[in-house]
Amino acid sequence: MHHSTVVVFVRPRSEDGDGVQLTIQGANNVDMVPIAEKDMPGRRNALRIVFDCWLCQKPSVLQIQQHKGTTYFEWVGISDEPVSFETI
Repeated sequence: MHHSTVVVFVRPRSEDGDGVQLTIQGANNVDMVPIAEKDMPGRRNALRIVFDCWLCQKPSVLQIQQHKGTTYFEWVGISDEPVSFETI
C-alpha cells in the first residue's frame, strides 16, 4: 500500500462550527474549500489518508481524530469503487 491523498479537516475554533477541507495530492496539487459543520467528521479537526493497494487496486481511507482526550483510528470509505474527494 502507498498513500495517494491526504485530507485535513480544520475548524477555526477548537470544536463545532464550519471548517475548511484541505486536500493534498502530491507536492503541487493542494485544494482548500470551505465545509459546512454538518459535513465535518466529528466535533474537532480530523485527518484522512487515502491508501491505494498495489495488489487489489482498491482504495482504503484511514481517519484519525480525537474525542474527549482519546485518539481514534478508523478505516472509512472502503469500497470497490474509486474514492471521490466528495466522500472523503
